[in-house]
Amino acid sequence: MQQEKLIQVSRMTALISFIIGTLLFLIQLLFLNSVELWIVGFVYVGIATLINIIFVVALFMEMFLRPYIAEELMISLAIMLLNIPVVVLYILILINN
Repeated sequence: MQQEKLIQVSRMTALISFIIGTLLFLIQLLFLNSVELWIVGFVYVGIATLINIIFVVALFMEMFLRPYIAEELMISLAIMLLNIPVVVLYILILINN
């Protein structure tokens, strides 16, 4: 039961992180010269990174403690880690704009 909750919450965290990050990215595209938005964006990335690292560590620990659900845990890890290339892509687009 606790493992299912961890899986659900980690996937929801990844989705929420993606949605908020994408909204900040789109807003920054509209207001290119906004230093305030850059600051908000980088603070958000820092906070989201810390929260997501906590979940990644928890998922890895669960994988070693409960190998019988390793497949579900790896799927959750993959979903969470997919946000990394998205963040890099968003930052590269904004820097080159």
